[in-house]
Amino acid sequence: VDDMTGNLKEYTFRGDLDACYINAKCAFPLNTSFHGYRLPEFSRIISNIPYLVTGVCFYALAIIKSRIMKKVNEAGKGVKHDFSLFHALALITVLIGFSSAVYHVCPNQTTSRIDIFFIEILLAYYSLKVYQTRTPDIRRLFYIPVAIVSVVNVVERFAGRLKASWVLISVLHVVFTIIIAAQVIFTGSISFNPADYDMKMIVNQFKDMKKNTKQHKYKFGAFGGVVIAGLLISSLGIANEFTDYATYNVIAFAVDIILYLSYYLLTKFATRKEKAERHAVILITLSAMTWTFALMAFVGYKTIETSLSPAESRTYNKDCLVGAIDGHDLWHCLSALAMLFTNTMVFLTVCCFLCCFLVTFYLS
Repeated sequence: VDDMTGNLKEYTFRGDLDACYINAKCAFPLNTSFHGYRLPEFSRIISNIPYLVTGVCFYALAIIKSRIMKKVNEAGKGVKHDFSLFHALALITVLIGFSSAVYHVCPNQTTSRIDIFFIEILLAYYSLKVYQTRTPDIRRLFYIPVAIVSVVNVVERFAGRLKASWVLISVLHVVFTIIIAAQVIFTGSISFNPADYDMKMIVNQFKDMKKNTKQHKYKFGAFGGVVIAGLLISSLGIANEFTDYATYNVIAFAVDIILYLSYYLLTKFATRKEKAERHAVILITLSAMTWTFALMAFVGYKTIETSLSPAESRTYNKDCLVGAIDGHDLWHCLSALAMLFTNTMVFLTVCCFLCCFLVTFYLS
């Protein structure tokens, strides 16, 4: 905060255009009554409101879902779930909007960590929530995502420029990827206690591979895909293809989520011959479409580049798309909408809400 206000003073009172990273071609400054500060891009701040709305909406849906499942469980049906993870995801989404708004008061290289930190946490908890789909009790793993992100950020803070730190993080990433993937795919659960490792089951899986059954093909194909993806990401990390650890974390978590979801859906529909509900297909399609358009806006309409100096970054400046909205504002709106679809798709469904709500509260 001190760094942000210091840079904002330079921009406001000395007219230093290199104090903040801004899109000069679509900047609408706002003079405030707070010590006379001038916000360089007010539209960037208010464009984070959709994150707040998404977080509040998801929290409300999670509350409704928890009440429905409580009545279902009291009737002796359904699987019990820990809804604290839903509430955490809703809170993190709100914090993403708040931290992004704070960052965009006067974007600079120091405060960029505020903007991406909660995105790392959100993706980490997405990974945990996807795992919870098949394993409801995850209380013993609840703090691991925060621990992982925090440790990596501490390493970057004190040794981020050292080659050895990149090698260490990349190697640990591959090792833990192999251990966790083997447990999830072959045993169906995660444990960091060596006494809980069911090595006999894993060995039997390898023996059964000779039978060449479809299920074993899927399992070993999924395991191989996860290991290859982990090796590829870690190799890029060692080769310094990433500008920072935050980017490394985001890509690693995103790839893990996509691979596990693919494996989960493949197991559900291909091996168990289950049918997809219409509302689930609609939500998956909407989620994929909105994320695609959001990433296109983020990459294709990039307006600043914080890895360069503010002066060099101005070569990325672009004109407004509509009114005071540029490509990055569009990214805020589309990614918030994509989060809402993703949260609803992976954890909850609107149709299920409506049906269960009517049956539970009106017809009971």
